[in-house]
Amino acid sequence: MRQLQGARPPDEANPPLERLRAAGLPILVVSGGHRQAFEDICDAIAERTGGERAVCPGMDHLVPDTGAPFNELLEDFLERAERGSK
Repeated sequence: MRQLQGARPPDEANPPLERLRAAGLPILVVSGGHRQAFEDICDAIAERTGGERAVCPGMDHLVPDTGAPFNELLEDFLERAERGSK
């Protein structure tokens, strides 16, 4: 709760998705697969940025806390991104 005090509400976020897409950066959008609203948001972000979309279930909103499944997903993405940039 303390970490959330003073944080901006999520509905105020306005990330520059088109600028991210135009930058040509590799983008991975990951969710935990536990709430349809979050899945819809992640789908839209991936679509608008041209990013890759993945679901890593097991820890709800704390996707990195899945440990090995998230680490393997991220490592694979970064390896493919590195090969694509050469």
